[in-house]
Amino acid sequence: MGVFDWIKILGQISDEDVRVIAGTDAALYIIFNRYAAIFFLFITMFNVLVFVPMYITGDPSNKNDVES
Repeated sequence: MGVFDWIKILGQISDEDVRVIAGTDAALYIIFNRYAAIFFLFITMFNVLVFVPMYITGDPSNKNDVES
């Protein structure tokens, strides 16, 4: 048994089972966290695919704007 075994179980349990076991508030909190994690995963992938290459390859239009 590992410390993070509960994450695997959390992914397998249904929302209705969580509601029965822990109550409505806990079920809503877990559902919110699940969707927030998915949302931030998409935002992170967008940032990695778009903004990081722009940052790496971008040059300032005026070289005097950059401090040494």
